[in-house]
Amino acid sequence: IKINDTLFRCLEKLYSFDIPVVLSPSLMSEDGSCQVSYGPLPSFAREILMSLFIYKIIPANLRKKFLYVFVGEEERAIRKGWLAATCLFFKKEQLKELPDEKLYDQTFLYGEELFWGYFWNKIGVVQYYYNKENIVHLVGQSSKINKNYSVKKRKAYQMYGEYIFLKFRYSKIVMFTYYLIR
Repeated sequence: IKINDTLFRCLEKLYSFDIPVVLSPSLMSEDGSCQVSYGPLPSFAREILMSLFIYKIIPANLRKKFLYVFVGEEERAIRKGWLAATCLFFKKEQLKELPDEKLYDQTFLYGEELFWGYFWNKIGVVQYYYNKENIVHLVGQSSKINKNYSVKKRKAYQMYGEYIFLKFRYSKIVMFTYYLIR
């Protein structure tokens, strides 16, 4: 039996840093293709840029860095954004820095990484995308066995998670404008 030692290599990498770090390996589909692994936090300014196509005047290297969600190509620190919450490694003492000393639990299945990214960014914890290791993410396989599952329902959970995050960050007027633009 061959045991994949991705877990141990991720922990080894986590403990190699002398600063607080949250680490995520690359997420892969069953067919070996990469999945979205990180991205910028949703914001009003970003939504305006994307909705009004203003982003097209921004140089491609900056668009890639600040506006899009990413399929990771290289190992890198994410200083202002989020890591996919599918598989995160961090030290237990980092929970003490978060509100209520726990991970955000007001969202269901989707959106929690936005809150975690926001709080970790706020307290200076570096989020680190570690593409040298990967895990297979089966994207909703456990949900698909439920007869009530649908892609539409999954998308609704994703949008609701983002809505909860934006509601947390912005006033009702900004939220109204945000959804009007969208």
